[in-house]
Amino acid sequence: PNYRRNGKLQSCEPCRKSKLRCDHLMPTCGRCLHRKKADQCVYHPAPLTRNKEMLSSQVSRSPNIPKPPTSLSSVSASTSEEKRPSTTSSFRVHRNPGFLGITSYRSIFTENQASLGIDNTDQDPECTIVIGDEKIQKGVEILSLLTHLPAYERFIARWFDISQGILVIEPMVNQWTEALWSFHGDVLVERNTQQMRQLSELVWRNTQRPLRFDGKTTARRWGAMCTGPQLRWEVVGILFALVGLMAATVPQSDPIFNLLKDIGMDRGNLSRSMNDAAEICQNFCNESDVLHDLYLWLVYENFVLTCSIRGDADFLVWKRSGELFNTVLALGLHQEKKADTKIPFFLAEIRKKTFLYAFANDKGLCTFLGRPPRLLSRYCMIQMPLDLSEKQLYSEGAELEAAIASLDESGWNRSGEIRRTTWARVWFINSLVREEILDMSLSLTIDDILPRAEAISQRAKAHYESFPETLKQTVENTERLRRPPLEQLCVLFTRLQHMTNDLLLQRVLIRRAGADTNRLIEIARNIFQEVVNAAVRRDLMRDFQVDYADLLAVHGLRSAAILAVELLKQEHSPGQTSSNAISRSETIQNLSVFVSCLASIDPSDGTYAICEQARKVFKRVLDKILSP
Repeated sequence: PNYRRNGKLQSCEPCRKSKLRCDHLMPTCGRCLHRKKADQCVYHPAPLTRNKEMLSSQVSRSPNIPKPPTSLSSVSASTSEEKRPSTTSSFRVHRNPGFLGITSYRSIFTENQASLGIDNTDQDPECTIVIGDEKIQKGVEILSLLTHLPAYERFIARWFDISQGILVIEPMVNQWTEALWSFHGDVLVERNTQQMRQLSELVWRNTQRPLRFDGKTTARRWGAMCTGPQLRWEVVGILFALVGLMAATVPQSDPIFNLLKDIGMDRGNLSRSMNDAAEICQNFCNESDVLHDLYLWLVYENFVLTCSIRGDADFLVWKRSGELFNTVLALGLHQEKKADTKIPFFLAEIRKKTFLYAFANDKGLCTFLGRPPRLLSRYCMIQMPLDLSEKQLYSEGAELEAAIASLDESGWNRSGEIRRTTWARVWFINSLVREEILDMSLSLTIDDILPRAEAISQRAKAHYESFPETLKQTVENTERLRRPPLEQLCVLFTRLQHMTNDLLLQRVLIRRAGADTNRLIEIARNIFQEVVNAAVRRDLMRDFQVDYADLLAVHGLRSAAILAVELLKQEHSPGQTSSNAISRSETIQNLSVFVSCLASIDPSDGTYAICEQARKVFKRVLDKILSP
């Protein structure tokens, strides 16, 4: 890159001559690409003119920025007093019906269009989207929250540092925040009413434009289409969701909350306000009739945040999960996903991982609530993403080819690392088994229970044995080998999911085939011991408050309840208990520790109500057993 005498990056000639802010991307900047001037985008080594820059200098990235309003309502109140011009404009877009399968209204024409001479290039009906004054003002209120972007960037960086993110990849998020602040930081800090309204209208218009790409579009180019002068509500919402996830993940005592102490927002308030802001951005996208990958990323990240805040038992989470699964199906992610002339490699891989996450979430949520699953493998094409790191997925050319060549024949990485994609593959494979168990558990009629249960059990064991050796270690081994906390948690939850599948299968056999409870109690005891051992390790769980709560609520409650019932049976009917009787002393000690762990859940966490209710029940059980 070339620099001007003032130390700033040199702009391309079209941007320099038009006095527009350039994003300095090479070989073609984002603005020229958007204006269809890619052939004119050149960086002259010695431009003839040295006109004074008309744009204001870039705002400092220090978090010491003016204090903005702390809520959307206060933003609205502060701006409503100022006189502002009425603005109304409209935008015509093609309404995208999404994926249409073989039984759809279009299928017969699509299958025969060549022989019938039908042009299928422009069949989607148009609709007119009105950007009225109210929408623009709502956008201003949301954009005003970005005054804190430099501090938010610290939250986002910490989020990726401890968790590797979930779906969106860190290099692309960094690209979004850098260009957003570079192009719009001065407007966000000064908060001039007219400029903020212009920015809001720009983001509205950008959101209503389709994302155009092909198989040659790189990840960096794709990221540039969504930020800077092409900023969209999807990106704004994703940034809010990431900040909210970070706030929900670490405890209130974490020093990172000092970045926002001037506005008096604690952990719970910050995560909820970010969830609300991301939700509003998602609604903006719905009003703009948006349906593409970027929108799905927003839906998923905000869905995870909603689960963290509200808990899996909340009806809002169930509704949000429906939006997630509907979007996955509307985008056709249940069908073949491959890189070709239309889809770049990185996007095809992210689509595969997105489907795996959605499928696994469906099975986990339906198991927790005892409801039928909504994404069924029989209607889906199963494709595993390659076990690449985010940096490798963001790379290009020879570097990317070398990364792909380093994987084994099954697509696992050979380095022994446990990456987000590694976990996605494991979670999905366990969820395939869970789907079969749910079918046996929830079906009204079922035949051949014993042979089918045995087949499922054998498949589960085969799947677990096929995992890389790193994932089959004990939690104690990963601790001794000084594995990062995230990798230790992945190993722990891999084991717990495998054992929970076996436990759920045993419950089916007890209810429907009259099997004894020996095997069930043995599995429950093993699961409960793993949960208690992990829960007391504050060094492991400190920066994973959501996972800590899930550990107790999802895996701990079920196994603890089985042991508590068995303990009561031993107390009341010593001669009628299972031949595989549990240790009274050990069980009482573990239940006491578990009750203490349940009491430590923060009231702002989504699982607090469930954990508090369970704490009272187990406490009564202990009181009854230990009373004279």
